Amino acid sequence: MKTYYDKHNKVQYEPFVVGDKVLMINKRVPADSSRVLTRRNSNGPYIIASKIQRNDQIRPAYKLVDMCSGKSLKYLVTPARIKKYNDNRPQFEAVNHPLPQMKADQSTTENKLTDDQDDKTEPGDGF
Repeated sequence: MKTYYDKHNKVQYEPFVVGDKVLMINKRVPADSSRVLTRRNSNGPYIIASKIQRNDQIRPAYKLVDMCSGKSLKYLVTPARIKKYNDNRPQFEAVNHPLPQMKADQSTTENKLTDDQDDKTEPGDGF
């Protein structure tokens, strides 16, 4: 069933090797969290310590080690939950130019409507 799904939906997995730096995707939001839109979707960075694959028909699982603490995760992670980590910031900024900063004198007062432009309704119009 899995091979049928992968073949017909053109599922592609990025090949990871031992020693790659990766981020682990975590889409779970805690129940009591108020940070639904502003939270990070990934944890890490991690280093791939080992690759476990017992059968060629099933995709591999990876053992990850935290780069900062050196501790390994208690569980294996599938390729669908990790993405490559790019720690080369100058190369990233060369490809993706930063957004222009808004100056303090450019406030929203320029966009406010004047009294001449306001749509006023007469009393008794039914609104």
